[in-house]
Amino acid sequence: DGSTKRSLTLAEVEPSNGLGS
Repeated sequence: DGSTKRSLTLAEVEPSNGLGS
């Protein structure tokens, strides 16, 4: 569960930063 949560968080942050930037 921890690994999956981390992967999701990273995936969400990556696109978010790109769009925000």
